[in-house]
Amino acid sequence: MDFSRFSVDATLLEGAAVSDPYRSVFYERLLTELFDKKENLFVKTDIERDRASIVVFPLLHWAFSRQGKGQAASRALYLCAEDEAARKAYQAASAMLGPGQGNPRLCLLRKTIPGPSAEAAGDQGSPGAEEKIGADGDFGSADCVFASLEVFWNSLDDIALAPRDFGFIIADQAELLAEKPGELLRSVQGRLLPSWERRSLIIANKHTPRAKNFAWDFADNPKEIKLAEALGFGGSIAFKSLEIKEADKIRFILNLQKDESGSPLCVFCNLKSTAAELAARLAMNSIPADYIGGNLNPDRKRQIVEKALSGKSGFVLILTDEGAKGAEKPGFLRVVNYDMPLEPELYFDRLAFLDRDKESAMLYNLVCERYAYGVPAIERMIQKPLAPQPLDRTLALPEDASAGKEIPMPERRFGRRDQRRGRDDRTGRSDRDNRTGRRDDRQGAKGRHGPDEGSTDRRGDKRNAEPRDPYAMSMEERLALYKKRYGKGLESEASDPDPKARSSAPPHSEPSRGKREDKAQNPDGILGKLQNLFGTGKE
Repeated sequence: MDFSRFSVDATLLEGAAVSDPYRSVFYERLLTELFDKKENLFVKTDIERDRASIVVFPLLHWAFSRQGKGQAASRALYLCAEDEAARKAYQAASAMLGPGQGNPRLCLLRKTIPGPSAEAAGDQGSPGAEEKIGADGDFGSADCVFASLEVFWNSLDDIALAPRDFGFIIADQAELLAEKPGELLRSVQGRLLPSWERRSLIIANKHTPRAKNFAWDFADNPKEIKLAEALGFGGSIAFKSLEIKEADKIRFILNLQKDESGSPLCVFCNLKSTAAELAARLAMNSIPADYIGGNLNPDRKRQIVEKALSGKSGFVLILTDEGAKGAEKPGFLRVVNYDMPLEPELYFDRLAFLDRDKESAMLYNLVCERYAYGVPAIERMIQKPLAPQPLDRTLALPEDASAGKEIPMPERRFGRRDQRRGRDDRTGRSDRDNRTGRRDDRQGAKGRHGPDEGSTDRRGDKRNAEPRDPYAMSMEERLALYKKRYGKGLESEASDPDPKARSSAPPHSEPSRGKREDKAQNPDGILGKLQNLFGTGKE
């Protein structure tokens, strides 16, 4: 990998072992984001191998690039939650620089344990006896300082530390730093340069909401990236990439299971429907298979993985990227990308299921016409071409016993949005009509338990059969219905010859009677309009 565009010092290049393909992938990604794109970073990672060396590499590059130039805020700080992590980072940086002259000066701030003389003098029980701070190196002139959060806070009163001289800060173990008291975090951040005046790299081993909040408080608009350990193995794992048609991919799987001596196979698909169909087709070809396609219970995922490893010979475990989350990664000798991922990060997540320690481990990339456009992004990430080769036509692939057969797919729990009813249905009035129809059905079902329409009930009243849905009636039918229901009251009220004849009525009824008379006499009122519509008894 070419680091010339970063102007990395030759001493650092040699000590950091940039020729190692595992380390160089992470070096290049961090330098590109921090110094080419000038971004603050919030990194989520599961790196274990050479982690300390990978983390401190950009810190040392910063120190080399500003050494002897007299620039303001040219020092670098490594801050973490545990003293042991600070010590490992300091040792990794010292090993990368070596004993050469002119290299950046390093300093480790640490707690000191009271000696025998202090114990004899009775200082052991005094407050702060164990809070004394020591230093490996001169922290007043050091270019790079390593410390845990508590030790750094206890050292802030020392004038030589000059916390506002740190122009580049790495905050490691962000998920643990976020659990520290808020007063302590605010006190430390208040003594440092403002976040917009410095470069920040926040690293979390576990992505938690508090860690993310801490990153956004500590850094100025950090960019979130993921550095999976599998990213370092992407360029060093043995793989075969094949150009293959969509219909021939299952035949290739059958051929793998025929040639191998019963070892389980791990297959990745992009879609849950593809995984379910592939499992069904393999079963039709007498190949034991099962799939994990979504948010399944972790215990159930573990059971399926155990079945794949200890079950029948030649078992095929089919996974989607969503289903692989939270599943155990036992390490298969063979992993097949049945569908090439469209996001390069997913390519490296799938590598976690491959047993990289075995020399016979192999990754197969089946590049079909549907997902071929995901290959360039993967090649840029691993800095190595996948170079898919055409499938050997002389290879006699087994016939697929499920070819041309319809595969019953599992039913969806919910239909498409346009098939739903209720609040999610926005098709208009048809939904109201459907609801009305269902209401009519319920009423009709209830009516079947009582007297039929037009029959006589126990009181001898004749039931009038009336349409129950006014929206299904014509205008004439609707007017006749309204006149039948409300016309008698209007006629009796409008045909009253002498309203004063009811003077014997109680006094409290007079206002309401007067209002009805006014409304009846007013042609523009509601009653007047109804009289004009249905007619009155005057005619």
